[in-house]
Amino acid sequence: MVGTSFNIKSASNQQQIEVVVFTGKVRLSLSSSQEELTLLPLEKALYRATSRSIIKTPEATIQPYLTGTQYEMQFEDTPLSEVIERIEQKFSIQIDVQNERANHCLVSADLTDQSLATTLTLVCQALGGVYRWQGEKVELRIPGCS
Repeated sequence: MVGTSFNIKSASNQQQIEVVVFTGKVRLSLSSSQEELTLLPLEKALYRATSRSIIKTPEATIQPYLTGTQYEMQFEDTPLSEVIERIEQKFSIQIDVQNERANHCLVSADLTDQSLATTLTLVCQALGGVYRWQGEKVELRIPGCS
């Protein structure tokens, strides 16, 4: 593996295993072979136990794999407090919002494939705020909702 985020799903009988890449790059190989298969974002591969083979298959959307996971970061009129909670979970950080009233501001954005820096920048731009690192924490200064 040379990547960052992916999903592995296997059938209950272990006859088929699928790998879907969200971000980065994943390399797959069989222990009995020197051959490698590299998957990039939005690509999927299937391992079939009966034929002991790995094949790459087309994957149009990753949304079904993201639903309910920390990688799904799509928001529609979501209070900032919920958005912050999801960002904290995804990136394992603590975020302090300096203005308590800002927690009630509504955010509509798709931050699914964004880095932490881009995520914070987009949220701050949308709400007219700024962020800065305070040691291990992120401090958000957002004036409030208009």
